[in-house]
Amino acid sequence: MTSNKNGAATKVEADTENAPSEYFEPYRHYSQVLRAWLVGFGVGVPILLISQSEIVTPVISSEKSLIIFGLFLLGVSAQVLVALLYKYSMAILYVNEYSSYETSSKSIKFANYLGTRFWPDVLGDIVAILSYIVATSLLAHAVLGGIAAA
Repeated sequence: MTSNKNGAATKVEADTENAPSEYFEPYRHYSQVLRAWLVGFGVGVPILLISQSEIVTPVISSEKSLIIFGLFLLGVSAQVLVALLYKYSMAILYVNEYSSYETSSKSIKFANYLGTRFWPDVLGDIVAILSYIVATSLLAHAVLGGIAAA
């Protein structure tokens, strides 16, 4: 342990006991790729719909159009919320390494809790994937039903 400028104990030296394993880099890579795909799909499909009049017309006239767009928004929101939670938790822990915050503060405890949990990431992915599956099936039904009626 070392001290920061305020004399508070910090943990800045190498911590070989808690060093990332060989699995961290592949995890990080696949996590970034999955999040990029999920956000890209959730944003890209509605943009594609809006840009194609022959597709957007049956969707807009469908009684489920708000549900379809709401589900795409839900999927993107789940991914953004998880990213924000982890980003700010890690920021709190990072700042705490170099400052004199009380380690018993609620924000530090929450950041430590979240930083050691996997379930928020999994929950965000499940919400996004399920909302996209439902939205895509409703979308296909609306488009195919609109094309058949035309």
